[in-house]
Amino acid sequence: MKRIFKQLIVLVAGMFWISTAHGQNSNSSSQKFGKHFTISAYLNPEITAPVKSLEEGMRTYGFGHTRPRDCFFFFCIPETDFPKTYSDLTWMGKITYHHHPNYGLSLLYSVDKFGETVGYSSSVGKLGIEHEMQSISTQLTIGFYDIISLSAGPSLHTLRIKESSFVSYEKSRKLGADMDLTLRFPKKSLFFVSADIHYKWAGNYSVGPYSKSLNNTTVTFHETKVNYNHLTVAYGFGVRF
Repeated sequence: MKRIFKQLIVLVAGMFWISTAHGQNSNSSSQKFGKHFTISAYLNPEITAPVKSLEEGMRTYGFGHTRPRDCFFFFCIPETDFPKTYSDLTWMGKITYHHHPNYGLSLLYSVDKFGETVGYSSSVGKLGIEHEMQSISTQLTIGFYDIISLSAGPSLHTLRIKESSFVSYEKSRKLGADMDLTLRFPKKSLFFVSADIHYKWAGNYSVGPYSKSLNNTTVTFHETKVNYNHLTVAYGFGVRF
């Protein structure tokens, strides 16, 4: 993590130097500088990286069996391979203040809903793990504010996780970083549509242990390190003012 922060500091410093140098040669664009804020909202249908790590842990600790076909009167549940993940929507919101046409400061809030990852043991049945990550990030943004921009900065990540039968979530917090490349169209309009490629450095988190028991048999999903670094591609809309 220390190495990531060093690389991030170098990146942000380089971004600031490039944008400042470019700004010294852009008097004409500064004169046309009008809108100072952009607000954007994004949705992403699926995140795969942390889910795959969790599914591998399910297989390792005995929750990777196939559930046989089961029928109740005329209703049948087909044979199903586990583990599997039922994904959820991920969303994020971003506000940027452009104090110059070529760079600005951004505040980003995101909720990455990884959904429920379910494993199955032929001895004790299903084990479900629900998890999501809430993140807040302050970023330096450079580029042409009305078309394309690159943003990076430190973040506070909060992982919320629970075994599906539990009521409350366990919470773990870590410092990390966020970086994203954003494209907006059309330029210089009040409203726009946007695409965002977003990478989140969140690091490793401990998941588990969780146990399931049935008929004096217990199967335990032992504590597992899951890497929550992940890349998303999100789509949304926004407003300039």
